[in-house]
Amino acid sequence: MNRTLHWYKARSLVPVVFFFTSIFIAGCDKAEEVTLPTQFIPPTWTPSPTLLPSATDTPTTTATFTATPTPTITPTPTSSSTPTASPTLTPAPTITPSPIPLLFDRLTMQIDRQGIMQTIVDLQNFSTRHTNSVVVQEETTGIIPARNYLLAELNERAQNCAAPTFVDMDNFVLFYRDVTSAQSNLIAKVEGANPNLGVIVIGAHYDTISKEFIGNPLAMQPGADDNGSGVSAVLELMRLMCLEPRQQTVVFVLFAAEENVINNQGRQGSQHFVNSYLPRAGWNVVGMMNLDTVGSATDERGNIIDTFAHLYSQGPINSPSRAMARRIQAAAYVHLPDFRLVVQNREDRENRWGDHMSFTDAGYPAVRLIEGSEDPLRQDTDRDLINDLSPDYLMKNIRAVLAYLLSGEGAPPPANITINGTTVTWPPISGAQSYWVMQRVSGQQGYGDYTQVTQPTITLPSGTIFSIGTVGTNGILGPLSQEYAMP
Repeated sequence: MNRTLHWYKARSLVPVVFFFTSIFIAGCDKAEEVTLPTQFIPPTWTPSPTLLPSATDTPTTTATFTATPTPTITPTPTSSSTPTASPTLTPAPTITPSPIPLLFDRLTMQIDRQGIMQTIVDLQNFSTRHTNSVVVQEETTGIIPARNYLLAELNERAQNCAAPTFVDMDNFVLFYRDVTSAQSNLIAKVEGANPNLGVIVIGAHYDTISKEFIGNPLAMQPGADDNGSGVSAVLELMRLMCLEPRQQTVVFVLFAAEENVINNQGRQGSQHFVNSYLPRAGWNVVGMMNLDTVGSATDERGNIIDTFAHLYSQGPINSPSRAMARRIQAAAYVHLPDFRLVVQNREDRENRWGDHMSFTDAGYPAVRLIEGSEDPLRQDTDRDLINDLSPDYLMKNIRAVLAYLLSGEGAPPPANITINGTTVTWPPISGAQSYWVMQRVSGQQGYGDYTQVTQPTITLPSGTIFSIGTVGTNGILGPLSQEYAMP
């Protein structure tokens, strides 16, 4: 009986198979008549898997139908019945969120290495930024196109800033080598939430000069290191400080006319800013940091030394500018222990100058940051090109400045510090994670020893001059206390 049924089913399938086979063959004949356009690009497709033949020629048998028995339905229990136990639910796994990086790490992870170097390339491509290149009537050469480019960069950062920001120009007239020109300092102010912290100015000059072509403003004077590196650092620091609302107000300034020597001195742009713009602005400037030539770690012999940079400031050793240099040095050490800022006993290198000097002349604390190894054969020449710069070294200097800029957002320094013999104690600071004790000896310009403690006490040898800072919950070293001397 089963055999007859199977034969009958197979015989009934023959007309159906013949019908569909005919349709398939007809479809194939029509497909052959299709003509593809000459520029036809077939769509991407995934081929069907290849069907492998059976290992033997045994025909596939027809599957038999097996009836599935109807399941037994269990009636719902009544109130007198024993209820069925609810299934045990497995709790979802606990997801531990990744820890949020502390403030300094959170910002440094977002440093735009490629953008920093591209800015220097763009500045170099203007060929010259000599102040007298205003005579050039081209959109891609000279200081005027460079100024317009930098102004656009400042405005772009201001538009994307998480803090209140405004951009301005400080215009002045320059007479240099028989040429009268209109020059501009470019200014961007990023407002902090705490006005009691005062204002920090971060500056860099954007003009260039070549010793070989001082009188020729049209000659190649690219200024990749001096001072495309400083300008690029200022722009990147502004971008980083704009990523989140800040506590301290920072003013970023790009100065014109730093290189021009008039009456035995340069820096006409920063002098105009200090003497004309700042009095009108009425800002409480508590310090200025000048970033000038900060991108190369190569000396005149070709040696690469990328472990330190110099800080220049006006003396004497206890002056406001020298004390500011030590605060910058301490902040950089805590956050960049493998990079050293060396405090020099000079306002600048011999017979040299920088825009920070315009601020100290007016009574503001000011410091210059400059690379540790200079190449005088390249500086202020047409050979000052980007191929001599080190992106990694430039980013170290940017991180060092960032550490100082963030110090206003750290915990306050200890007060009421007590010295009893060789023991120093102070009242604990709320939220303190640790304390750093910065130490030097008499006559030493910068700090030479750094000690981290978790309790508000330390033992120091006689003659040690020290200052203490607090690391709070955000991981930032805050402002330092005044300096004390061990008896």
